[in-house]
Amino acid sequence: MHVVNVFAKNAFEEVRAYLQPYMGRQLAHIRVFSPDKNEIDRPTSKGIALDIRDLPKLAQAVDALLAATEASRK
Repeated sequence: MHVVNVFAKNAFEEVRAYLQPYMGRQLAHIRVFSPDKNEIDRPTSKGIALDIRDLPKLAQAVDALLAATEASRK
């Protein structure tokens, strides 16, 4: 796992963006991590994993969300 970005979601969870190989392909993950009973951060089912070829599509989706957010503030 190659973590490229981390930010706090709340007081107990964080979001990690990372790259990880899977069955000969490189996947990009954006996933919520939460501590288990031993206080070790573990990935949850909350998140997305996609082939790195689809990252431009994800970036478009995020850009559209940002634009919609800005438009709703006016």
